[in-house]
Amino acid sequence: MQPIVAIAGKKKRTGEPATPTIQDFRMPKRRASDAAVMARLHGMADSAAAYSREYVGQTMPADFDAQAHRSANDLQDALNARETAISRRAQATGNARQQTSVLRETIRVLGAMVHGHLRSKGHFDLVESWNQLRRYPKKEGVKRRRRKRGSKGSGAE
Repeated sequence: MQPIVAIAGKKKRTGEPATPTIQDFRMPKRRASDAAVMARLHGMADSAAAYSREYVGQTMPADFDAQAHRSANDLQDALNARETAISRRAQATGNARQQTSVLRETIRVLGAMVHGHLRSKGHFDLVESWNQLRRYPKKEGVKRRRRKRGSKGSGAE
């Protein structure tokens, strides 16, 4: 896209009136949406194809419009793959959260049964062991502590 815009800008600066529709080509804004970039890329390729002689004369390959459309299709495929990956990740996170919830509930129900049975039989040492075993670990990762207000170092010792 950038070479097409550069050649269009060069044509505009030299004042050549032979290419009125391509003189206003600009790169999309930095934070443009994916759809806006795709539309602009296809529009530029279509408009520039009508003036292929001028572009080929400025050292562009003879099939630059086909290359532009191929690159647009490749970009669309990459965007679709990104969206699919994001969707799958969200789905996997939700599934893991659901399974963890079911597991915690199962441990709670099973714990009530085991705890009651062990206490009724007088196995208090096994009750303590069960209490240690039934704890389902939290998410792995770095444990972060919230800093209390005013604890940056008061300087008064």
